[in-house]
Amino acid sequence: MIDYSLVLNTFILNYVKGVVLVKVAIMGAGLAGLSCAVLLEQYGIVPDIYEAQYKIGARFTNGEAIMNILDFPVDDCFNYLERKYKVKLKPINTLESLVIHGPEDSALIEGELGYITSRGNHPCALEVQLGDISKAPVFTNNYYTIDDLKGKYDVVVVATGNSNEPKRQRIWETDIVANIIGASIRGTFNPHQAEVWLNDTYAPQGYCFLLPYHSNIASLCVAVPGTEGVNLELLWQKFLATLHFQFSIKDTFTLHSFQIGRNKSLVSQNLVFVGHAGGFVMPFLGFGQFTSMLSGFEAAIAIANGNLQSYVEAMQPLIDSYYPSLKIRRLLASLDNNKYNLLVRILKNKYANTTFFKFPIPILKLAASVLDPFMARNADL
Repeated sequence: MIDYSLVLNTFILNYVKGVVLVKVAIMGAGLAGLSCAVLLEQYGIVPDIYEAQYKIGARFTNGEAIMNILDFPVDDCFNYLERKYKVKLKPINTLESLVIHGPEDSALIEGELGYITSRGNHPCALEVQLGDISKAPVFTNNYYTIDDLKGKYDVVVVATGNSNEPKRQRIWETDIVANIIGASIRGTFNPHQAEVWLNDTYAPQGYCFLLPYHSNIASLCVAVPGTEGVNLELLWQKFLATLHFQFSIKDTFTLHSFQIGRNKSLVSQNLVFVGHAGGFVMPFLGFGQFTSMLSGFEAAIAIANGNLQSYVEAMQPLIDSYYPSLKIRRLLASLDNNKYNLLVRILKNKYANTTFFKFPIPILKLAASVLDPFMARNADL
């Protein structure tokens, strides 16, 4: 819902200052782009949104997770967004338990772990919710580049959901290349529980996961790194053969060479990079919903205040958190089945369970600092 009192106050303030509202283009109608649009509208700025697909959410449907432990010190992402930015979004369900399967054993972690959300072509997908809030025009089936737009607008927000434009600007550095194969499956699921599999037989240097976005529909995926020579279909079939619950496949999808990395210049002239294009997909598990929305909101505030550099300053804590996340991801990729078994045994310990998931501590930064000596001895990680 747009805060019209804020719009009026901003209009009056700008009128008194003699400020002319800027003309803004947003490249991409995903989470980051639409978050930016929604908040710009609160400041009385209605951007033009250019989207390559035929509609908002025109991609495969899947379940995703937002986990509180990964977003410290924010303990509830949705409450935080509503409280700070006056944007109310709804998850599909709360995430109350997580089962981590190793090669030989499993660990159950319970608590207020976060939320399960839906993405893509789903009526409750986060990008669809943001699109319903925004009143900005969305020009679909549009393939404009930065060069097409930067001379026509005061500010161009690059929210393309990939690294293509930052690469063209030579400000992108790739850290991880991921490949994902998955499906929406029908069955009977606990809608508040996610499952993760760690096993180098069918997910070498990666992981598999199940996330329900309905009591009878879930996302099932295999995610592994690699730039070439990865036989996703073979790994997928190996994984499916290990599952011991009844399900049927509704539809499948593959995503090759998904690049996770860093943008070395979030602001360049009148260009502002947000979401994946800004480098705000965290390497550890490839999470990026909350961070992408934050980047869009903070970019909007910087644009409305006429100080683009303040966006870089606002995002510095997230930029700093990227490196611990990358360290943990690289360590995870170095583990074999013996170490996965050890990890699961540690997580089964009630004291570790309590420490990791119930106490408000910056777990990624803490873990990365503890692992620094190990990483130093293994420079190839």
